[in-house]
Amino acid sequence: MTRILVIVHESSCDPGRLGQLWRDAGADVVEVNAWNHPVPPSVDADALVVLGGSMGCHDDAEAPWLVPTRQLISRTVHAGIPFLGVCLGHQLATVALGGRVCTSDHLCLGSAEMHLTPEGEKDPLMSVYAGHRGIHFNNDVAVELPEDAVLLARDPTGQVEAVRFAERAWGVQFHPECTPEIFDSWTIGHTQKEWKQRLPWSQAVTMAEAVRRDADVVDAEKAFAARFLELVAPKAV
Repeated sequence: MTRILVIVHESSCDPGRLGQLWRDAGADVVEVNAWNHPVPPSVDADALVVLGGSMGCHDDAEAPWLVPTRQLISRTVHAGIPFLGVCLGHQLATVALGGRVCTSDHLCLGSAEMHLTPEGEKDPLMSVYAGHRGIHFNNDVAVELPEDAVLLARDPTGQVEAVRFAERAWGVQFHPECTPEIFDSWTIGHTQKEWKQRLPWSQAVTMAEAVRRDADVVDAEKAFAARFLELVAPKAV
């Protein structure tokens, strides 16, 4: 049985559709809630997935588990074990491997089409997103990639969207795990008064409604989940 270790930073940022699809395909998805369980020093699994969270990738005082998570990512990638970093996980991998992350000049929110690079169109994982949309919610963005990393996609504003760090190690700024319910919890799950992001509340509501109607996002996430599992263990699917 394929075993996937998943580092979770917040209860509202769980494996979502990815986790469900992997379990449905017979994989053992082991979640570590990093805020109350220690991050292991190494990966006793076939792959490592590090999910998103509201903290920044350098917020070690707020989230002290980020230090061992960056160390775990570095060891995993250098050992050649399959890795997927999602949003914060992608940013943690970027800095752990020698790149740089900064706060963007705008908030990315909602579903938007992928803009694959020529390398992305050929990539075994990201190529499934050609012509499709992904769900976004991020304040920070990679501005300098690690040495030897390959840019696979940009978002509609030109920011880094997806990267291949090594042969079987990827970082994605979008959220392939996100369901409408998860997106709602990030947006309209807060009241207008609680909404403190860098765009009006009305736009958050509009984006949440659009995500609930976006069947293309669901199809792309299903293809992405299946392809990642296939790349981790070809005999598992």
